[in-house]
Amino acid sequence: MNAVDITARPGQAFILECLEDATTAALNARSLAMLAFVRRGLQSYQQRLNDAEKVRAAAILARVEAGLRWLGDRHAR
Repeated sequence: MNAVDITARPGQAFILECLEDATTAALNARSLAMLAFVRRGLQSYQQRLNDAEKVRAAAILARVEAGLRWLGDRHAR
């Protein structure tokens, strides 16, 4: 009998990958609105993730937060 990896959740990985791609696109486009959208979605989605996925989500969220601060500072000038 083969062991089943219960931590492998391809659907969750795909969603996190999409959010990471959206973050990169928003940073490239310098879009505050898109970063805010990704942040809200990620914050509400985190409760559905397992521990390993939460680490990846936290890394994406940190990028989003840093991007929002950076873009906010640039727009304030």
